[in-house]
Amino acid sequence: MDNLGRIDIAFLPMNLLYTMTPEQAADAATRINPGILYIYHFRNSDTASLRSLLSDNVNIEVRIGESVYYEKTIRDPDEPTILKKNELYKVVAFPNPVKDNLIIRTQQSGLQLSVFNTTGQLLMKRQLDGQDKQVLNLQFLEPGIYILHIANRLYNNNWILVKE
Repeated sequence: MDNLGRIDIAFLPMNLLYTMTPEQAADAATRINPGILYIYHFRNSDTASLRSLLSDNVNIEVRIGESVYYEKTIRDPDEPTILKKNELYKVVAFPNPVKDNLIIRTQQSGLQLSVFNTTGQLLMKRQLDGQDKQVLNLQFLEPGIYILHIANRLYNNNWILVKE
């Protein structure tokens, strides 16, 4: 890792048993020193500890979707793969990683959902109807990393979406 040269964007997995601990991910990030660091496959890991470990490194911009949504303090304690509702925006997307169906919970109307691949190509676009629970079939996506964008004139949010 020390000899990789300039890295603009890095994607690092962080979730025990099979990937890195927050300490290992922080060490890897420090070694490759990317401009932007995306953490993925973190499932129930405490991303706040990684953010804390990298807080002195001003050269690395850590992105974990809209990151506050992934910190353990806002996860539902009874179902850790589900995020608590943010009362300001009232948009919840789960599970992540997703196998076949992504569930969107929101009562806001007029939200536009888009799914992009990592090169920015639009793969799916849909108007959400404001029902409390909407199921999106994502079986057509190959396993990998995608960007989920949900927005209207008052709300604009991106998540890293992992397809298993």
